[in-house]
Amino acid sequence: MAGHWNLIPDGKGIRLKELKAPQPQFPVLANLTGASATSTFEIDGYSMSYAEKPVFAYSSSNAEPSEYRRLFADTHNSWAERYTLPPVPASEARYFYIGSAENDPYASIRKGPTRFKVVQYELRGSAQVLVGFNAEQQLIDLSQPVRMVGEVLHFGPRSFAKRRPISAARAEKARENCVRPMLEQSGGKPRAPEFDLKGRTELVPIKTFYIDHTRVKSAPWFQSEEF
Repeated sequence: MAGHWNLIPDGKGIRLKELKAPQPQFPVLANLTGASATSTFEIDGYSMSYAEKPVFAYSSSNAEPSEYRRLFADTHNSWAERYTLPPVPASEARYFYIGSAENDPYASIRKGPTRFKVVQYELRGSAQVLVGFNAEQQLIDLSQPVRMVGEVLHFGPRSFAKRRPISAARAEKARENCVRPMLEQSGGKPRAPEFDLKGRTELVPIKTFYIDHTRVKSAPWFQSEEF
């Protein structure tokens, strides 16, 4: 975990505010075929199983769709490796939208989410598209006080580790995995992808926005009895 360290007002400790390096919540890889008249969308079942009520839509123009459909029904509880949507004419899917219910601790009290966070992507021609979910980006950032009590580091209410010297190799690993990504973020430098693209292009979201839950309609794209 990495983040910013700030002095606690009482002067007796510090507070760690977690800061994640910027990554898409819904990573998308595309094989830009160009020659085909249709585009296909594959959903990574393993990662998408961690998304809260994911929704999907596509459109021929940059105008937002009037409605979205859930990918899976609430009764869907077994997961295939991949789910493939029916091929769609490339001209009808120049833009596509993938989202999930907002991370809201009071959603269960309200008997459902009030809004969904949606990410918009653009396709310039036909493509074979793979869509996944980055569960780490969904987690609420931690904020914990940190204190040294004697030689023991306390993280929040628990003891975390005893102070001891570390090797130069471990210090460099900490700089590489924790310090440098945060410095790159503050300087506006994007992080390099951490996965093998295998000849595919990693798409960059063009817009992120929220929709009201009433715009999620129709039957899910994948029915539970299919799997």
